Parts: sequence; C-alpha cells; structure tokens
Amino acid sequence: MKKLIYLLCILGFNFGFTQEFKTVSLSELNFEVNNDTTEIKAKISDKYLNGKYKIILNLKKDNYSMCDFQYGEIIGIQKSYQNGILTGTTEFKNGKQNGYDIYYNQTGEKIIWKVLYVDGKKHGLGWWFDIGNQYYINGKKATQEEFEQYDKNNKR
Repeated sequence: MKKLIYLLCILGFNFGFTQEFKTVSLSELNFEVNNDTTEIKAKISDKYLNGKYKIILNLKKDNYSMCDFQYGEIIGIQKSYQNGILTGTTEFKNGKQNGYDIYYNQTGEKIIWKVLYVDGKKHGLGWWFDIGNQYYINGKKATQEEFEQYDKNNKR
C-alpha cells in the first residue's frame, strides 16, 4: 500500500509540473534580431514568448519545431519534425546557438549535416554529407591547420 501511495505521489508531482506546449504558427510571430544576427527573440503581439511552444512552419501543419522560450529566447534543445519524424536538433544557450545543429534526412535515419556553434557562430568542425568536413573560427571558414593552430593558441 505504501508503494502505491508513493507511486501516486510521484506521478501527481510530475503531472502537476508538466507544461503543455502552446501551438502557434510561424506567421503569428515577430522577431527581434541583433546586429550580427546571432541572437533572435520571438514575440506575439509585443509579448516575448515564455514556456513551451510548438511552432507550425507550413500550411499542412506537418512541419513544426518544439522549443522552450524564456523572455523570447530559445533555451535548451529545439527539435524540428516533418510528418512526425525528428529531422533536426539545435542547441541554444543564452539566446544563441551554442552546441550542435544537426539535420537528418526525411526518414530521420541519416545525418545530412552536423555543425558546432559557439555564441551563435559556426566554430570548429562541421560536416556535410555532400561536401564533407569544413572548419570554422568564430563564424569564418578556415582550413584544418588554421583551426588546429587557433585551438592550440586559445586553450586555457
């Protein structure tokens, strides 16, 4: 009996704090973009988005993104879907892309690209299925040697 009560308490606690996704269309959103386009804030009717959102990207409503917002900035991992299949993930921190941007094919089985971002700019090794490896230093294309030298000089 104690186990059953404990389980019910845990389930109640979890369901009590889960937040449902609000659904909005991309066309309903307004955006503020900083000068170097590394930071974007989303609004509806002059109010910054806060909470969990499902953003519909097309008229058929089969292409959408699931995002968490805080004061208009995406936080955590944005997940993109097409026909219910995960087709991309992008990591955000402090309102900017920070981490990997990964895009999959329409079946979700094959990676099409994988790019590392730091403070909203490509940085490090990126990979594309059609062109292979590309290196970046603070958003600018670089050779592997240039990146390795930069990385060596900037290690703490």
